[in-house]
Amino acid sequence: LLLCLLSLICYATASTAQSSRGIVCGVERWPVKVMADSDQALVVLVPTPSSVMALRDLPRPTVSLPRDRRIQPQEVTVYRLRVTVRQEFAESDHDWHLVLRDTEDSLLTMIGEIPDSACANDSPFAASFSEARRAFQSAPRGAILEIDGVGFFDFLHGQRGVAPNGIELHPILAIRVVSSPTQPARHSESPITPARSSRRN
Repeated sequence: LLLCLLSLICYATASTAQSSRGIVCGVERWPVKVMADSDQALVVLVPTPSSVMALRDLPRPTVSLPRDRRIQPQEVTVYRLRVTVRQEFAESDHDWHLVLRDTEDSLLTMIGEIPDSACANDSPFAASFSEARRAFQSAPRGAILEIDGVGFFDFLHGQRGVAPNGIELHPILAIRVVSSPTQPARHSESPITPARSSRRN
């Protein structure tokens, strides 16, 4: 195991882990991503209104990103954003990866992720992940959405839609439709397409 961890060749196989149901889940900062970390009780669940623009302007942490602890205050804050979704796809770790677009400036984006409840590591928020997926699945394409999610700093590795400081909403806990265009909702049997390119988990 030590040799594998030290080997770059082994990285690709070490970057995912299986859940108890045999589903391939993520590894990098995974307890924080699914709210099963040591600092989970510190998260203030009352949402703080913000915007994609404002979160992109936050300074990136200068400390290393811990696997099982949170960077304060951003990672103990639930942010409430109004956004449109530019792209959505499924990651290899079974997260739903949403590219969130600022409603004031559509060129500004950041990432939001909805974990698979099967990869939630007994997180008390597993039911919230499932409900957020159902809400997104039934939302009309192009709708303005109100999204509640926990601030999270990810490693920068070329993700689609990533903010320059690496901040995300991860996990997304709730989604509501604010205004609906005339476009139909996502198809219930195929809500989201697989990612075409690999990424770190």
